[in-house]
Order: sequence, then C-alpha cells, then structure tokens
Amino acid sequence: MKYLRTEDFQVDQIIVPKRLRPTDQAYVEIIAESMRERGQDEPIRVALLERPTLVFGAHRHAAAQLLGWPTIRAELVEAETDRPDLELRLSEIDENLIRHELNPLDRAIFLAERKRVYEELHPETRRGGNRRGRKSDQTANVAVWSFSKETAKRTRLSERLIRRATAISSALAPDVRNRIAGTRLAAKEGELHRLARHDPALQRRIVEMMLDAADLAPTVEEAVRRIRGDQAPDPVEVGFQRLVGLWAKVPPSAREQFIAFLKGSGTVR
Repeated sequence: MKYLRTEDFQVDQIIVPKRLRPTDQAYVEIIAESMRERGQDEPIRVALLERPTLVFGAHRHAAAQLLGWPTIRAELVEAETDRPDLELRLSEIDENLIRHELNPLDRAIFLAERKRVYEELHPETRRGGNRRGRKSDQTANVAVWSFSKETAKRTRLSERLIRRATAISSALAPDVRNRIAGTRLAAKEGELHRLARHDPALQRRIVEMMLDAADLAPTVEEAVRRIRGDQAPDPVEVGFQRLVGLWAKVPPSAREQFIAFLKGSGTVR
C-alpha cells in the first residue's frame, strides 16, 4: 500500500475489519492510560477505501474510543492493486509479524493466512511460477519470489521458520487450533509440530489428554502413549540410550576427559 499523508480522522468514522487476533482489553486499558498521560506517540494506519478502514493500530484505536477522543492521528495509505481488501489484509498480517510478540500458534496462523492472501494476489506463485516459458519471456518478466523468501524479506523471519509454521497451521484441524489458542500448548512450537503430525481425530484426543483429562499428559508423546495403551518407557533405559547417543557425538578427547573425571570422582576404577 502506498503512503499518502498523515492526518487526523474521526475515531467513530474508522471502519475496523474483523481481525485475525482480537484486541486484548487489558492491553487496551494500558495503552489508554499511556495515551491519557503522554498523548498519541505513533499514528495508526488507515486505508483509503469507501470509508477510512483500519490497517493496523487496533489497540490504539480502541484506546482512543475508551478515552472518548473525537479524533486520532493516522497515516493514510491507498491500494496499489485492484484488490485493496487483500492488500489491507496483507498489511495487517505483516505489521503483527514484525511489531508484536506472537506465540508459536499465533505466528503459524498469521503466516498461513499470509500465504493464502499472497497466493491470491500472486496466483502465478502457487506452483512456483511459469517454469516452462521461453528464456526470452523469463528475461522480460520480473522474477517471482517464493512465498517463504518474500515473507522472510518483509518480516525478518527465517525461511525455515516460515515453512515450518505454515505446515503446522495447515495440518492442525481448525477446531483443534481454536481449542489450544491461549493455552500452554500455544506457546510450545515443538509440541505443536508433533501434534500436527497426527490426523485430526487423534489430535482431538491428544489435546483432551493434555488439557482436559484429570491426569494431564505433559507432552504429545506421552498423550499418544496413553491413548494407544503402550507401556511407559523404562527411565533407566531412556537415560542410558541418551548417554550412548551423546557419547557417539563427542570427540575422542572429550571421551577421555570424561573417563578421567569418572575415575577421579571414584565412580569407576
């Protein structure tokens, strides 16, 4: 979206589209107190559509409403394509990815939505662009970045994280995503990845074991073990296998140093 100018807008005239992440009322109250004491530090952003439409700054806009302010300072932008609705959505997502601390689940949801919007704006990227075109055609056209590369460039997230996060979001059943939002599971990227490996029916049972059961399962792996009725692993054997795995990874000099340590402590003779 192209920047036009910064000006004051009537607070009650700004349209607020449905957000990917709802505003946090507690955070709105904190911002309102800051704005009451110091004024508005940063402008929000609105798009030039039929009516001024919020792009980002939902918490600041809600704080202005809470304070009863008649106007709020905003950057005015306009769409550069014939799909302003998609441009607006993309801007909202990028702003959240860049400016806010998102937990792994929220980040996965935002990135999956960004991929959907990006591919709708750039349908030629869905299958990697036209790879069979003539060399002259390819030279004449601007090269198309893959979604992960373009997103990494805009958000400073790694391509690996972007691919992993979008895979998690697409593999989790929608009702499972809704159920774990705001829970301890939403903050554990590794557990989300392991949960996403299973089919939706098993995902639901795993989440129940981890969040709703009387005897909560601490991990996805433990929940799956209980569901399948597998015998609990011997902690001694598990520890031994971990030591063996570590032993194989360290250089001989480190092994000799460790053996000397064991002898010095009297553990071995």
